[in-house]
Amino acid sequence: MGEGREVLRASASASSAYSWVLSLLDEVGSGPPKHPSQRQCPAHEDETPSLSVARGDDGRALLHCHTGCSLDDILKPLAIGRRHLFTPSSLTPAQHARICHLQLDFPSIRHHRGTGKRGGRSSKMKLEAIHEYGDYRLLRYRHPVTGNKSLEWEHRGAEGVWLSSLGGARLEDLPLYMEDQVLMGVAAGEMIVVVESESSVDAFVSFGVYATTWAGGARAPQVHRLADVLAGAQVMVIPDHDEPGLACGRDVAAALRAVGANVTSRLPINPGEDARDLLRQCGPPPWPT
Repeated sequence: MGEGREVLRASASASSAYSWVLSLLDEVGSGPPKHPSQRQCPAHEDETPSLSVARGDDGRALLHCHTGCSLDDILKPLAIGRRHLFTPSSLTPAQHARICHLQLDFPSIRHHRGTGKRGGRSSKMKLEAIHEYGDYRLLRYRHPVTGNKSLEWEHRGAEGVWLSSLGGARLEDLPLYMEDQVLMGVAAGEMIVVVESESSVDAFVSFGVYATTWAGGARAPQVHRLADVLAGAQVMVIPDHDEPGLACGRDVAAALRAVGANVTSRLPINPGEDARDLLRQCGPPPWPT
């Protein structure tokens, strides 16, 4: 998997101004960590991530604070100029942060901007993760005391602003999670791991393994989208070790084999476990048969 992993890592490296700026935001603590498009703005006390980070066609970094901070206000705490948005520094983000003595103090993320108690959710719910599906994204909240979870979908409006709900789209119409990276892995002939949750995908990607899932969970696998993207690919299906997961895994594997994919399956060791448990126990694939 060496070549494919290097392709995946390169997409997240400082090979472009966009990826360099994202890495710098990671370095100084702007959260959610490693999120590719929505971060805490360094120009104001940003408890509800309001800084949009997008990639231009030529690899430039496009920054916009939805609370109104100017571009120069955003760049100043990072000790960078506008040129860095077009050409990455010869220094690594870590070297830049160290040399410029960057010590930014971001507040804890409390909830997404504009949510308040929308949909009956208490404003004490804290944003735990953001999972993007192209022009749609799933926001995952958790209460810091009770552990209760809440999910919310948003869609990208005409001017690039995130709006509540799917905007009339259906879950089955959404792309796969991390679909762009998965297509890159398929083209490189790499194994693609198919799991049931975005958190499991994130865990595998952190090890340089291509992985994906779909919007909707085990009871509604988007086999049509999986078949379109993974036809003829090398695929490992890892269902959750429970009754819905096993049924889902069988349906996904059958659909992929029908379009020529080379499919293997791996079940988490103990009932109730998921792909993240298997990853913790066995490390990243490939695994011995």
